[in-house]
Amino acid sequence: MKKLYKSSLRATYDVFYLPGFICVVDLDEGRSVTNDIENVIADLAAQLSDRVRLIDRDTQGIWDEVEFLTVNGCARFRGFRSLHQRSMQEAIAKASALHAEALQWRPDDVLDDGPRTQT
Repeated sequence: MKKLYKSSLRATYDVFYLPGFICVVDLDEGRSVTNDIENVIADLAAQLSDRVRLIDRDTQGIWDEVEFLTVNGCARFRGFRSLHQRSMQEAIAKASALHAEALQWRPDDVLDDGPRTQT
C-alpha cells in the first residue's frame, strides 16, 4: 500500500498492487480520484501497461474500472467502466470476466446483418 499526495489540489489515495491489477482507494481528502483521474494515471504511469487493469474505489465505497490507453509507453485516460461492486475481490472478478468477454468478442457476433445480395 502506498499513500500518495496530501494536497487540497490533488486527490489523496492509497494504492494496492495485485497480480494484473492496480487498485486505487480514494481517501476523500482534496479532489476526488474521479475528478483528478488524469493526474492519478500520470502518477501510476510507470506501472501501467496493457497487462494491468486499473480499478478504483470512490468516496461512496463503489469500485469501478478506469480504462486507459498506452501509446508509446505513455498511459492516457480513456474512460470509466462501471463495475459497481462493494468489495475489491468482487470488482476484480467482474473486471476479469468483462475482459475475458471482450477478448472473445468478434464483430460478426453483433454485425451479422444477413447474407449479401447483389442488386
